[in-house]
Amino acid sequence: MFIAQISKIESIRALAEWVTNDTDLQDNLKLDSISASQLSRRLKEMSSDFWRTVFTQVAKIAIQKTTNHLSATPMPTVSM
Repeated sequence: MFIAQISKIESIRALAEWVTNDTDLQDNLKLDSISASQLSRRLKEMSSDFWRTVFTQVAKIAIQKTTNHLSATPMPTVSM
């Protein structure tokens, strides 16, 4: 699901097709193939607490990286 969000994949069928066509992703996920119905069943089995934790962790990392980037960027000087 997280991969679908990042990649802006809009349906379970499109996600299943994408995973099927991406052998590197299959290797990383330890899948030979996956159908839309298998994805749907797996997603239903996952708790909302899991997704809340994933989202929170990703948000923290994004905020940290953004904050670090902004603090490392010198402010432009304005001459009058």
